[in-house]
Amino acid sequence: MDNKTNEAALARLKRLPVASLRELIGRLTLRQAESIRGQQPEKNELAQLLLARYGPILLAGRPGADSRTSPRLELLKQLEDSDLRALLSSLRGRSVRTRLRQRLLHDLAAFPWVRGSRNSLLLTRALELPDPFAGHSEDTPAPRSEVLPAAFEYHPLFRYQQHLVDELLKLLQTESRAMLSCYTGTGKTRMGMEVLCRSLQNRRSATVLWAAHKAELLEQAIDTLKRIWPHLTRGLSLRVMRYYGGNELDECELAEDQINVIFCSNQQVVLRLRAGDPNLIEWLGKTDLLVVDEAHMALASGYQDLLADYESIRGDTHRVLGLSATPGRSDLISAQESAALGKLFHGCLVIPDVNGGKSPLQWFQRNGYLSQIDHQRLHLPSRLTRKLREQIEQEEDLPLAVLERLGRDPRRNAHILKVAAQMVRKGRRPLIFCCSVQQAKLLQDLLLLEGLEAGAVTGEMDLRDRHWILEQYRKRKMQVLLNVEVLTTGFDIPHVDTLMLCRPTFSGILYEQMVGRGLRGPRVGGTERCLIVDFTENFERFERPLAWQRWWEAWPKSRLDFLARSAPDAWNPRQA
Repeated sequence: MDNKTNEAALARLKRLPVASLRELIGRLTLRQAESIRGQQPEKNELAQLLLARYGPILLAGRPGADSRTSPRLELLKQLEDSDLRALLSSLRGRSVRTRLRQRLLHDLAAFPWVRGSRNSLLLTRALELPDPFAGHSEDTPAPRSEVLPAAFEYHPLFRYQQHLVDELLKLLQTESRAMLSCYTGTGKTRMGMEVLCRSLQNRRSATVLWAAHKAELLEQAIDTLKRIWPHLTRGLSLRVMRYYGGNELDECELAEDQINVIFCSNQQVVLRLRAGDPNLIEWLGKTDLLVVDEAHMALASGYQDLLADYESIRGDTHRVLGLSATPGRSDLISAQESAALGKLFHGCLVIPDVNGGKSPLQWFQRNGYLSQIDHQRLHLPSRLTRKLREQIEQEEDLPLAVLERLGRDPRRNAHILKVAAQMVRKGRRPLIFCCSVQQAKLLQDLLLLEGLEAGAVTGEMDLRDRHWILEQYRKRKMQVLLNVEVLTTGFDIPHVDTLMLCRPTFSGILYEQMVGRGLRGPRVGGTERCLIVDFTENFERFERPLAWQRWWEAWPKSRLDFLARSAPDAWNPRQA
């Protein structure tokens, strides 16, 4: 929203009583912020906090179990009874008889909100807010199925990507399962799509199932497919189908005379599989290739059921391709978890060997594919007792209650605030991983009170609102982005130059996923260097970031030297 719109909204919010503003922001959050800042925010600051927190969805929320009020309700309270009755009559399209003020307030505060609708505009104008707060019309949902056009810009693979794709295609001719592992930011999705497209180049009909656990990952995969399919298949028709987000897939859409690529959430497929859905069994029978994104999750019982059923139906003709930057599991569950994952993929792990048998990390960094990592570890004493620390170290990861307790620590939050503000003053735009939703909101408020542009994304948010905040950060209109376990996967903003890890973890996979958000190097639109500011003991526990090969070494049989055998001269860094 532009400055004029924000100024008009701010002027309207400042007409609310201070008590209402404090209630809307959250009294507990404000008390914590005040204890850190040493002063109470003024009314103007409260109104700014409220506007920054809600943004364009200021009027969308309704009172519920978590809150007895909402910005809409507090603004409605300032209208006369006659105005309330007239507004409700207009929204319902018929005369309202009740004269009970509380009933009118309740019905208006709970009235369904549809972005960009006539009723939302009526509410917005009645509450004297600018029209943009009515929202835009609901985004047109992605079609359940679509046929891809034949014109997109094509960027050829890098040489290391081409060799990995070649090896996967060769491997899948004789092996039924394989996994590709490469560092975050080096193009796993793109390489997986190249395997898919090239394996279908000479086919007139086929079906591929691409599974992932998040809609963002699936949409990224679809975007990648759209860009490369026309260039690799010379006009072959392809139908893309979305089987997630509530979409149902009619079996008649799997036409025998075309190529079908079904993008599905693993949760939805597993539920249908366990319900014995005959259509799903038929789809699996037609599936020539099953791609599993974030395949380190494949040991989950639902995934194993899917793989087992697929193999039982297709037999020796079943083909599974896994994709993961972290092809392992936590040793806190079992020392054999990573080996079990390797066994699930028949021990076939394809990894880059670009550095003469040594760790490939330095090669990727030296050639600009990955950022150089600068590390700053800040030790912050916590309030956890030694006994509690000993107890939780036996867990797979920190319990939610412990993370919430850490997130409320005022000394810790004060230091995080200080460091984040310093980073912004140095021209950096930190991405912060928080312990809890409450901590993310608290730090957002504290940063806003410092005059910094900050946004927070959490799993409980509407996807459209989450995407709006991410877009503000992507366009550099936001200086600090906070999140709670949302941006570990499916997040692609190459210019991230500072990571602040405020969330401790015992999971090496989660740690590497957080670190991976700042890895993209200048050759792929990222940064030359990325600073990791670690407020936890993660770095000490995992020795150093970017140690993916510890999982590679746990596999029972990995193809560590195939590239050196197949093309020894192709890996001279000057030729990469």
